[in-house]
Amino acid sequence: MWRLFILTIVCSTIATSENSRISTRDWDILIFTQSWPNTVCLQWKEKYENHTCLVPIRKNEWTIHGIWPTIYGTHKPGYCNTTWKFDESKISPIEDELNKYWPNIQNGSSETSLWEHEWEKHGTCAASLPQLDGEMKYFKQGLAWAKKYSLTDMLSSSGINPSDGKYTVQDLVDAIKSSTNKNPAVECMTDKETGEEYLLEIRICFDKKLELIDCDGIEPLQQGLLTNCAPSKEVFYPSNVPPVHKKPPLSDNIIREGNAKKQKISYLDTLLRIITFLQWLTL
Repeated sequence: MWRLFILTIVCSTIATSENSRISTRDWDILIFTQSWPNTVCLQWKEKYENHTCLVPIRKNEWTIHGIWPTIYGTHKPGYCNTTWKFDESKISPIEDELNKYWPNIQNGSSETSLWEHEWEKHGTCAASLPQLDGEMKYFKQGLAWAKKYSLTDMLSSSGINPSDGKYTVQDLVDAIKSSTNKNPAVECMTDKETGEEYLLEIRICFDKKLELIDCDGIEPLQQGLLTNCAPSKEVFYPSNVPPVHKKPPLSDNIIREGNAKKQKISYLDTLLRIITFLQWLTL
């Protein structure tokens, strides 16, 4: 009996030590990131031609990417406790909700791969807060924030809706700020072939008391805006997954012309070498 009691105390002490490797002093702010599924899908499909996407259960609604404890001006910390692995059983009671609000859109990867990544990279750092010191608390907080701070509703209330039209980054920032009274950050994806920019993510920020604050300081300002988008350009908020633009494959004629040019250059190069050699012999 005593042996069991002592073993329990030792295991508890080890677990507490493992789960306390990082303190709240090691980061400054919590970034709550939500993604626009249509652009996430485009990003996924651009990587490989055979990639497909899973349609979210909640159509035309933003989805959760994650809660990220962050040091101002960096993308750190991450993977704060590599021994604290994701355990799906810990969140099984809320899995249906997670599939609605926090789905993995990338078809071909496991259903839980996004949750696993977010917990192991970010959740283990957020766990230095008592309010987030476990998988259930971490994921439930994301669900609570997604419901309270619906980006679909915030943007729509300012007349910004998914469409084939474009909006300025300032329009997007103003729409979120009018609902939260705090500065958000706006992230875009740029189509490498067309140069067009698509709305990818919007981030709102919280302090260690889980109170909403400005996101100022999480990244450099561009024309007074927290964004990686080009402030001077308008941004697509696509109602459907945009088409993937890739450079067309070279035609057979172009390939043959290219090979012929290479052969011609090779022939001229050989001829020049012969002439140079003959000149050297006559010296």
